[in-house]
Amino acid sequence: MGLKISRVNLLKPRGTTRGFTLLELMTVIVIVGILMVLFVPTFLKQQENARRVVCTARLKGLYVATVGFLGSNEGRWPRIIPTMSDDVKFAQQWYDVVSQHGLGWEDLTCPTMQRRLQSPDVTSAKSHRMDYINTFFDDRPGTAMKWPYMPWFLERQDVHGKGQLVILTNGTVVDIREARRLTAP
Repeated sequence: MGLKISRVNLLKPRGTTRGFTLLELMTVIVIVGILMVLFVPTFLKQQENARRVVCTARLKGLYVATVGFLGSNEGRWPRIIPTMSDDVKFAQQWYDVVSQHGLGWEDLTCPTMQRRLQSPDVTSAKSHRMDYINTFFDDRPGTAMKWPYMPWFLERQDVHGKGQLVILTNGTVVDIREARRLTAP
């Protein structure tokens, strides 16, 4: 009688189910990586587009508050001269004007600039700033409304990559290139 030797799989115990192979796992990881490469830039672009929309809405709010100020002050533009040396004082003067018409500190800031500055608390006195520069008008009544395409406010920097946003006398928000086209003779 001969001894019968059977082959025993020492690596796989009896009664277990088959798992994923290394090749299958690597294939899934590669597919997920490819999908991330395709979709992450689109997602980031949509986030930036959303910030631009918020910035546009804040400029519109600034426009409405300024129109309210003009209505309360016989059409006279606020006597605030833009300065680069004292941003906090400049921002405080504009806040005093627009807060009477429902705007807060966050309405004076661009969300993209906020993100680039690592989101400082704009309500803190040390962080007060205004990300929009106003046009300076004389103090005669109605001067600010005289020209339909005169810029009222302009973003300090091109942070959206499509040109600085500008709000015109008629309340339209456009980028700086479009504003130049509208005001060209």
